[in-house]
This record gives sequence, structure tokens and C-alpha cells, in this order.
Amino acid sequence: MNILSVQCIRVLRKNVLRVHGLLTTALEIVKRLTDFSGTTYRGDDMGSVEDFFEGEPVGFLLARASQYMRLQLGRSFADAGLGISVEQWRLLIELWQRDGLNQRELGERCFKSKVSVTKMLAKLEDQGYVLRRRSTRDRRGNRVFLTAAGKRLRDVTLELAAKNNMHAVDGVDDDDLAAFKRVARTIFLNME
Repeated sequence: MNILSVQCIRVLRKNVLRVHGLLTTALEIVKRLTDFSGTTYRGDDMGSVEDFFEGEPVGFLLARASQYMRLQLGRSFADAGLGISVEQWRLLIELWQRDGLNQRELGERCFKSKVSVTKMLAKLEDQGYVLRRRSTRDRRGNRVFLTAAGKRLRDVTLELAAKNNMHAVDGVDDDDLAAFKRVARTIFLNME
């Protein structure tokens, strides 16, 4: 692993958890979950659609933050001439961690359907980033391997993602960010 890779990994580790801080801090999200009467939306007493969105439900805020971050990261990939989507990048991340996964495993790890994974891999293969080979263990399935070009994408994309993450949390206080992460993790675990 070269120096650039180590530096990128350090920057990414430091900033990757900041992804969820784009729109607001954890304290602001908790405040925004409360409607005008001081009660928290729980799903059974939402009232009108207008009331629901005025209370800015946490799912809406998290989804919106995620959408904006994916959009910006996709633009960064396009500006760099990489020719990959954020969804394709997600598959590559899994392969950088464990090259040779089968398509089913990739889909499970990325929460994607078999059809979606097949289409994304076809595009990545056309671009020369991955190769699909019949599995020796299960002839019905393909194992997916990174090419040299696919391996080279790692450092470039991780650097772009780290910059995107830093931009997203610009101006967010470290304590607020830590509180937000705790709340976001709890929400994630509640929804598992």
C-alpha cells in the first residue's frame, strides 16, 4: 500500500462517519421532530400531510441529506471523468474489501436486487473495471473480480468521497456531530 493510499484511508476513516451531518446536527434533528404542540411524531398521530412535513420527520431529513450527498458525489465522479455512478461505486467498495464476491453477495451487502446488480456490473465490466467469471463452486453464479483499472479507482474515489464528506459537515460543531452520529446509529439499529 503506497503513502497516498494510507493518507486517503486515514482521511476517509476520519471523515466517513461525518456523512450524515449534511443538513443538521443531531440536536437540531431532535428539535425538528417535534411539532408545534410539543409532541413528537410517532406515526400514529401525524395528522395532515402538511403537518407531517412541517414537523420535518427524521426519515425525510436523513433521506434528503443522503440524496444531496449522493448527487454531489456523483457530480464529483463525473467531473473527474470516472464514468461511474455512486451506486456502482458502492459495489466497488465491497470488492475492494473482498475481491471475488459472487453477485448475490454483492446484492445483499449493498441492499440491491439481483437485476440491479447485474445491470451495474455489466456497465462496470464494459468500462473495464470488473470481470465476471463463472463460480467453480456454483456454476449458476458469477464471481466478480476487480481489474487493474478497477483497483486504481479506489484511491481516486475515496479522496473524492472524503472531500464530499468534509464539505457536508463544514461548520458543524464536533460535539453536535458526535451527538448526531449517536442518534443516527440508534435510528439505524431500531430499523434493522
